[in-house]
Order: sequence, then structure tokens, then C-alpha cells
Amino acid sequence: MMRHVGGSFPILLVAVLLLLPISQAFLPPMHFSLSSPMSTRRHRRSFSLLTMQSLRDQFFAAVDHNLKTKFSPEQGDLSRVRAFVESCKAGSIPPTAPTDLPYFQPSEEYVPGLTAKPWHDPHSFEWVQALEDASPIIQDELRGVLGAGRDPRDFKGDSNVMTVMGAGWTALRMQRLGLWNDHVCARFPRTLSLLASLSIPFAVRGVMFARQAPGTGVQPHSDGRNFILTLHLGLQVPKEEGLCWMRVAEERRGWEEGKAVVIDTTFEHETGNASEEERYVLIIDFWHPELTPVERAALREFYDLRNTFEGRTGGGGVGEGRPPPMEKRREKNGGWLAGLFGG
Repeated sequence: MMRHVGGSFPILLVAVLLLLPISQAFLPPMHFSLSSPMSTRRHRRSFSLLTMQSLRDQFFAAVDHNLKTKFSPEQGDLSRVRAFVESCKAGSIPPTAPTDLPYFQPSEEYVPGLTAKPWHDPHSFEWVQALEDASPIIQDELRGVLGAGRDPRDFKGDSNVMTVMGAGWTALRMQRLGLWNDHVCARFPRTLSLLASLSIPFAVRGVMFARQAPGTGVQPHSDGRNFILTLHLGLQVPKEEGLCWMRVAEERRGWEEGKAVVIDTTFEHETGNASEEERYVLIIDFWHPELTPVERAALREFYDLRNTFEGRTGGGGVGEGRPPPMEKRREKNGGWLAGLFGG
């Protein structure tokens, strides 16, 4: 069964918020002294739910305000981004999403009108060839970090859906939700310099080194956001052919060291490593090429606000073309609001 692990707004929270007024209307009034434990628990629960609803309302009000005040009609059409915001507010996949594409599983974070296909030609993106040509730099730097062995815990199973990713999948994140991690970037200075030199349209999900342990795999799932494409650059790939693979939609392929593949992770996908060796790839999430510059800017605004509301801080706006300077790269994971949105 396919599992959806995209950045969905929790359906359960929405359901609770919708049912809360109804339940209160039908339940008889209950009176407790403020000192009673039951009263205290009920007040805390009600306050928590109302606070979450209030923050959610504030977030979308801020989004609407910024779209109106920061973007003019002369900059371009934002109707697709406004449709994206409305489906996020509704917490449901819009009816405009295609239903006849096998394995296509979008979330409510959906931008209409974008071409959807599971595999893209990597060399249709002008910066990919230069990235492949420079892959020995990245491989050498990764070997140095792995060989140093200073902190193996840096590769972490920190996905929001580790039950899907499995214990064998871990990542070392240079960037997450547009925020650059100075601790990790400092250990990959040549890789960082290379990425900064290319015209990569970094998107909102991340840049990371991903490890797949021997004898493990990632379960079938969809990441949900159809406006992001994902590049995998093979860095260390098991030598025995056919044992280490990735399936996207109906097609299964392997990785090659120094070669890139580009996929749309809105389509159901999974991985497997039946070899006795570890697999390492560099993953780069980037904007769908059919997004206009103003649409990218508006989506950056949406996720910058999300970071603010979730208590994250960082330098350089989400999805800027280059990594920000070292002194501005920092990430603070999760505030007390972190459960309001998905990862």
C-alpha cells in the first residue's frame, strides 16, 4: 500500500478543529473549579487546539497579505500559486489534479498546470553536466568525511516519516526547507563552493547526502509536492548490478557513480539495496522548470513564512539560487509550532 509522506497539513488536526464546536454544542455544560485536575486538563487541551487554529489562521492571513503587497500584476500571473494556497487551506487535493496518471499521488500542496512525469532527462537542465563533471570533488570530500569517522551520528534518520524510510536510510543535510546547516556545510567546503557556482534553482525541500545501508530499502511512498523535482547524483554505488535500485512509477533503475538521475517524487517511488555495500547519493531538490520566476518567488515567500511560524531561522531565502554566505547558514529545527505543518 502506498504511503503519502509529502508536506501535508495534518488531516486529524483539521478534523478535530471542525468537530470541536459541534461536540461542544451537544454536550451539556460541565462546571469545575479551576483547581480540579479535570478542569485544568480540559482548559489546557482547549487552549492548545484554539492556539493551533489561531496560528494556522494567522499564517494564511500573512500569506494572503504578502501575496497582495509584495507582488504586482506587472510581475506576472500568480493564479496558480493562489490555487496552491487555497488547496493548502482546504487541506485537500484539488479537483484539477489529474487522476489518470498511474502512481501519481499529489498532496494538497499542489500547483496546477505543471507537466507530470516520473523520470526527466537530467541533461535537459543546463547545470547537471557541470555537476556530473565535478562529481570527483564531491566523492573525494564525502570519502574524507566518512573516513574521519568523527561523528557517525551526523548521518541521521531524521525524516518525519521514518516508518516509511526505514532504519537503513539516513541523511546528512546541507540544506533543509531552504535553511543551510553551517555544521554540515563547513565539512564540505568544496562541495558547497561547487553548488554555489552552478545555476541550480534550489527548491524548498533540501540538499543532502543520503545513505542506504546494505539489506535495507525505503517503502513505496509519494512526497506529494508536484512543483519540485529531485536529482540524485551517484557517489558510492554497490558494484554488483541490479542489487541496488530505485523504482519510480512503473520503472526501476539503478544509480551510476558520477551520473545523475532526475525524478518527480510526486509519483510513488521506493528503493532497495540487496547488496552488502552501502549506497551514497547527493540529493538536490529544485523547482519544476515550468514555474515562472514570480511563481518561484511567491512559493519561496510561502515557505519562508512557514519557517517563521514553525520557529526555524536561517540566512538566504528559501530556494535562492546559491547557498548563502557561511555566517548566514544556520538551521534551528522546529519550534513548538512544528506539528502544524508536515515536513
